[in-house]
This record gives sequence, structure tokens and C-alpha cells, in this order.
Amino acid sequence: MIENEANYINTHCDVTAQVKLSNSKAGIYPDQVPSVCVVCGANVVLYQFDPVDVTLEIENVYPDETIRTTVETRIPIPPPPSESDYERQDWEDEYIMPETGTGRTEGDAAYFVTVTKSSRPDVLPVGTEFEYGT
Repeated sequence: MIENEANYINTHCDVTAQVKLSNSKAGIYPDQVPSVCVVCGANVVLYQFDPVDVTLEIENVYPDETIRTTVETRIPIPPPPSESDYERQDWEDEYIMPETGTGRTEGDAAYFVTVTKSSRPDVLPVGTEFEYGT
């Protein structure tokens, strides 16, 4: 039985959506729970996560200007350093990169992201940096 549904995330349909949990199979894999996406009805698997509340300082660099933004968000912890580089890159692409940009769809751009606050500095330290488009 799942004790706290808030500790599970579903990003199916590119949104964090509510789901109907299928408790009949919960417990087989404690960190994976079969569920149904309420957006499209697809069968999906929820992965348990320990959320990290972060503040990200973002530099959106374009040929004609640099726009600085600040974002506060809650994301799953990143894969441990011992995991593959691909898993870490997938995590960055899914949770950090979407916070960048200012809506421009044309032209060159580079994005520099720095974690300035973290509720879990043991897994995502303040000062962690990410770069895209460089």
C-alpha cells in the first residue's frame, strides 16, 4: 500500500499529472507503482522520488542580449554520480533544461544555470552548474 501519493511523480503526456494508483501491484518494486494517466488513460509507471526544492539562477544568452531569470521549482533528486552519464543527461534534459529560455524560437542561444538554493545539498549542492547550447 502506498503511504504518500505526493512522493510519486508522473511526467507522462509532458505534464506532472494526477494518476489513479493501482495498489494491487504496489510493493513488488517499492519505487515503481503501476498507474493510469488521467490525461490520456495510458498505463504508466510512477517512480518514487525524494523531491528537491531548488532555486535556479539562469542566464539566457542571445546574440543581442542576456536575460537573467530566477526559477523556484521542485524536482526529483538527480541520479547518483555512479549511474551512467546518459541517466544524468536525461535527468538534466527533463528537469533543468526546460526552465531555460525566454520564448525565442530562432537564432543562437546559450543557457547557463546555477543552483543557488537547494533543500537537499547532499544530492544537489548549491553552486552546481549546467550549460546548454554552448
